[in-house]
Amino acid sequence: MNASIVCVDQTVSLIGELSFNTVQKIQNQSVEMVFPRDVSVVLDLSQVTKVDSAALALCLALEKSIQASNSTVSYKSTPAALLAIAQSVGVESLFSH
Repeated sequence: MNASIVCVDQTVSLIGELSFNTVQKIQNQSVEMVFPRDVSVVLDLSQVTKVDSAALALCLALEKSIQASNSTVSYKSTPAALLAIAQSVGVESLFSH
């Protein structure tokens, strides 16, 4: 169950399984990251292999952190399972920008 987060330029990539077993590790890593300021940041999910509802909570937390840097967030390659989870709780608009 490997999972990680990498920030290169204006792209934040989530890699691996985003589940209850892994999101705390990623959350801890992200706290120490410095996100780009005053830009449009892409949250790239193309390397995500599995999600559960904890992935949604992680995306919400990352978006909040990135917005605190006065940046906007857009999503790339959002897994269908994550979209379904977001839709089931009424926050699908998170992934529409």
